[in-house]
Amino acid sequence: MSGLAGLPPWARQLSEKYYSRTLAVFVLHGNGLFPFLDAFIDSDIQVVDVRNEQAGAYMADAWGAMTGRPGVVAVSAGPGHTNALTGLTNAWWDGRPFDRILADVPCSASGVVRRNPDIKWLRRPDDIAQFAAQQAVMLEALWRLLAPGGTLLYATCSIFHEENDGQVQAFLARHAQDAERCPLPAPLSDGSLLPDAEHDGFFYALLRKI
Repeated sequence: MSGLAGLPPWARQLSEKYYSRTLAVFVLHGNGLFPFLDAFIDSDIQVVDVRNEQAGAYMADAWGAMTGRPGVVAVSAGPGHTNALTGLTNAWWDGRPFDRILADVPCSASGVVRRNPDIKWLRRPDDIAQFAAQQAVMLEALWRLLAPGGTLLYATCSIFHEENDGQVQAFLARHAQDAERCPLPAPLSDGSLLPDAEHDGFFYALLRKI
């Protein structure tokens, strides 16, 4: 715990609260991260959650360089999330592949409009193509982290083909030699769960690395 002494009082209290779980959550931007770096080296904190993709990428890269251990950084959803993902995998991944990956990707959220009616007013005609492009980047970045025989569960809360089956079909076409789609049990046999009075709309695709 001595390594936390250099943190501001509010951050030290938060770190001590979650210390046994090796989790610290901070909302920081840019240079606000500098006072934390030395303290993290001597602590057992392994996961830092920041709300800024540039700060997140910087933290992940610095943590990996200083400790030689991987870190996990969650950044804001949308374009910032996608922009940071490839850099983060390069920054902190230690080269050991994962057996299971859950990719809950940014999407149009068209499947949750019932509970979030503002989505209908906020979305623009070109949003779907932008989300689909982001999703493709994320799939490619995560696929290289998956071990042979491992599985990746691709998930959205969208009902649009471009973000769901269309995205998966395009991925499988690009990875005809090393990817296959696995069946899911009913009612998700086709991957789609359309919204109704009881639940929102979702899409799932389970991909196995050959």
